Amino acid sequence: MNEEVRKMAIGDEKVIECRPADLIGPEESFESYKAQCRQYAKCDEDVLSYALFPQVAEKFFQYRQAKENGIDSTLLDGTTHPV
Repeated sequence: MNEEVRKMAIGDEKVIECRPADLIGPEESFESYKAQCRQYAKCDEDVLSYALFPQVAEKFFQYRQAKENGIDSTLLDGTTHPV
């Protein structure tokens, strides 16, 4: 890949040249990630998505939950309100 194109694509971020799962530390386990995202995770794939991409996955889970509950996701503020 051309260096200029790489710079535009990822900026100064480090290029990952291994499996993303290899970057997960040994102290982290599937169960610990499952506990961290328990309010959103519906399946094992959700937990794996959260383990690899926590910020992106959490936003997706919130969006998915809003759609399922018929809430306009553009109005979400990250808090839960009683009904």
